[in-house]
Amino acid sequence: MNPAAIVSLAQLCIDMHRNERRDIGQAIANFLSAWCAWEALRIRLIRVIIHKHGWLINDADAALKIV
Repeated sequence: MNPAAIVSLAQLCIDMHRNERRDIGQAIANFLSAWCAWEALRIRLIRVIIHKHGWLINDADAALKIV
């Protein structure tokens, strides 16, 4: 997931939370959206750190697919 998509998804979660809808379906959607944004950000950060330690991006991606 590219950084702009992560930021967009995170902003969407913030906006949905501010609307404070008490609908359980909406709460589940908010949680899943926030979780997806977090996972995308986490993987991207790990990928960048691995690359900074001298690995090629392709090797970093292959290692992350195993985990």
